Amino acid sequence: MDAALQDSITHLLLEHEIGGDAELPYRLSFAAKGQSGASFGATQGDLNTNAACKPVFRKILGQRGDVTGFSAARQAAVFAALIGKPNPRDPFQDGGATIRAINQALGHAQSRPQINAMDQAQLAEVCAMVDGATAAAAEAGHALSPAGQVALALYCNQFGAPTTVKAWLRGEPVTLDGQPVPPAPAGQVGLESLLDYIGRTKYYRANPKNFQRFCAITRSFAANLPESPAIPGPAGPPVGV
Repeated sequence: MDAALQDSITHLLLEHEIGGDAELPYRLSFAAKGQSGASFGATQGDLNTNAACKPVFRKILGQRGDVTGFSAARQAAVFAALIGKPNPRDPFQDGGATIRAINQALGHAQSRPQINAMDQAQLAEVCAMVDGATAAAAEAGHALSPAGQVALALYCNQFGAPTTVKAWLRGEPVTLDGQPVPPAPAGQVGLESLLDYIGRTKYYRANPKNFQRFCAITRSFAANLPESPAIPGPAGPPVGV
């Protein structure tokens, strides 16, 4: 993956996850959806599902007892309530006092570089996942377009390794939410083909407004990306962007 495409992926992830709120990475957010937990960081590391963000959260709260005022027992209770737990909303029921204290710790000047480093590591992991998917496509003689790669990066940041996507790109039969998925198109696999696939997933079938936003933001970014595939594939009609 070249530097320009990585830059596009970075900008898309930041726009999707935090919009224009530069302070959002340094406080907890609650997505209020499904198995989502509390999250933080520009990539919105989820304390329920994202293993990489959990030690960062533990370390920051351990370092910033001067800010939170948490005793060791209180800190342990916070970890037990937030780490590895789906939390669609504040679980503490104390008028937001615990969350405010946590946010002070996350927003501390010495905490921010740790969160930024976590985000950079997550972005690198996402790009590696996309590279793996382009390689899977190449195995079947397909090419995943730059716009398709950017959309896939956003999907990977939300849901992790694209194991089933890679199977689909390799030409294997795939079922999503109990329904068979049409095969990946021959030649170039573009943005619209990826969006059709993603829209069939259980999460987005259950949350159509979220999918509409996903489509809108990826199509907006795709308008500034080249249509040519990132890797060579056999001649065939391009599909999507």
